[in-house]
Amino acid sequence: LVTMTTVGYGDYYPKTTPGTLATSALMVAGALFMSIPVGIVGNAFGHVWEDRDRLLLMLRTKKRLAQWGYTPHDVATFFELFSSSGDGRLTFRDFERMTKEMRLALSSKRTRQLFKLFDEGGRGTVDPENVVAILFPGAVYDIYPMSP
Repeated sequence: LVTMTTVGYGDYYPKTTPGTLATSALMVAGALFMSIPVGIVGNAFGHVWEDRDRLLLMLRTKKRLAQWGYTPHDVATFFELFSSSGDGRLTFRDFERMTKEMRLALSSKRTRQLFKLFDEGGRGTVDPENVVAILFPGAVYDIYPMSP
């Protein structure tokens, strides 16, 4: 801390009481000023670390889909085949059945985490457009063109 408030190797330092007080105040202010970026970086790291598991689950799912030769268009088609309501949306049971049939080798816990990731708004259903948008962002507009 002292090196932030001195010039050189301590050759110059305050000799009067007001100078010492001013230097002390500047030392504290400098330490506080320098700690702000450390807190911001630490907070950002904490958020990234929390998000790490979600990102790894998405990556693993994408790799498994590619391993079995599934394309984004196939994923969208599977939603139509496995939807028990016929509207293309999957409940958790539909989603779990689909992931098992697709041989993605996800545990029940990981399947639920993946379902929650895709369940936008916590409605209890996932739609194919959201899944394709999350796993294959570049392909979503090829499969689901935006209306004019």
